[in-house]
Amino acid sequence: MRPLAMLTLAVESASTVIARLKHIGVAYHVHEACPERVNVVFGSRPAVKAVRSFLVGPLCELSAEHDFMLGVLLGYDREMQCARYLTRSGAGADSPVPITSAPSLAGLADQ
Repeated sequence: MRPLAMLTLAVESASTVIARLKHIGVAYHVHEACPERVNVVFGSRPAVKAVRSFLVGPLCELSAEHDFMLGVLLGYDREMQCARYLTRSGAGADSPVPITSAPSLAGLADQ
């Protein structure tokens, strides 16, 4: 289950949604999308608190890292979010990723 949901709606409609969220005790954050519209982000308290810490400007201006975090918290496909992050960060989704060697786990199976 995703820890977060987001509605984008007219400012006039937001009060009804916010009242309902308050009534049922769901954490939320209201973010101005533009002068006439707001994003209401709601869900688990830690997820809302995390989003509140970085959702301060237009969504299109989020850093690649914050865009990735928001997408994963909203339940978007993780692999697609990884590709989106790589593209936005400049690493490129099609760039080869070096595989590093990990320490041997051979002796751990018997412990």
